[in-house]
Amino acid sequence: MRIALALALAATAASLAVAAPRLRRVTGTAERVVHAPGPCGGGAAITREAMAEWQAKSERVPLLKTTFTVFAGDKHVGKPVTRFKTDRAGRFDVRLPEGAFCIMAGEYEAGTPDISAAPRRPMEAHVDADCLRDQALACDAQLQVRKDGGRDVKLTLHTFTRCPQPWAQPCYRGPMPP
Repeated sequence: MRIALALALAATAASLAVAAPRLRRVTGTAERVVHAPGPCGGGAAITREAMAEWQAKSERVPLLKTTFTVFAGDKHVGKPVTRFKTDRAGRFDVRLPEGAFCIMAGEYEAGTPDISAAPRRPMEAHVDADCLRDQALACDAQLQVRKDGGRDVKLTLHTFTRCPQPWAQPCYRGPMPP
């Protein structure tokens, strides 16, 4: 009886060890890059000098004491895998299994974001609804966890100030200006 119980416990422990993914330690820093309003050329070609000037105006801000929510995959849907917080220097330390992860700044709950309340854009007839949905599900940053990496990762969240013209918006699919 004792032998059978011991064998059953050993088999259960072995199956749990196989089923549980190995967690990898991932450390690094988090920052936000705030991009200045881009060159809004109205359809004209943008010069390299204009692009260099635009990039020089970008501001890098370390994300201190910021909470992040981690989702499996490349979109922030479903149940969060974990959360972590950066310290006073913008550094973080988290344990994750190997794979691709979607990182969102803030505390998110399980589920899919409601995009029906998303702000409507001018010229709605020319706005791609699938593009708006993809934008609503997009991650603030992506993280790949591999068995050979995980130290000194830099999470970079980009913030863009878009051109004000309706045709310059990311989901606009209509005619360009003359």
